[in-house]
Amino acid sequence: MSNIFMAVCKETGEIISGAKGQACFFDRNRLGRSIGQTGVKKHEYSVVEFDHSMLLPKEPEEPKEFKVTEIHGSNWNDEARYELVTPVGGFSIGSLSECPEDATLGRDLNFAYDVVDLMKSAYNAGVRGDKFIVEREDEGEDE
Repeated sequence: MSNIFMAVCKETGEIISGAKGQACFFDRNRLGRSIGQTGVKKHEYSVVEFDHSMLLPKEPEEPKEFKVTEIHGSNWNDEARYELVTPVGGFSIGSLSECPEDATLGRDLNFAYDVVDLMKSAYNAGVRGDKFIVEREDEGEDE
């Protein structure tokens, strides 16, 4: 009973009800028989299938903290380094002084592939009402 089936008119996009006025069915075959009894032909409608949980209200998630930590530091060559840590991952950016001309997305700049996932997680945290916290750290202050 996890899927629900509905008939939608191909021409108008409206939901078509069956012989007893029923618009949703748990069985695709029953939908076909019921719609057929109203005189609507198979080629006139499309069957839409979806998970019943899409209709049921979900318990809202409790707001949490979405904490982002920025770490500023330097590498062995005293060049700037930046690290971003989030609840769903992060990345670091540093100098490419050894071979900057060889920097590629696949090797040295692959953190760029994480940006969309980080944005989606931040968006979802905002939708939940999570508290957005930014911490900034300087590695040099610890030494």
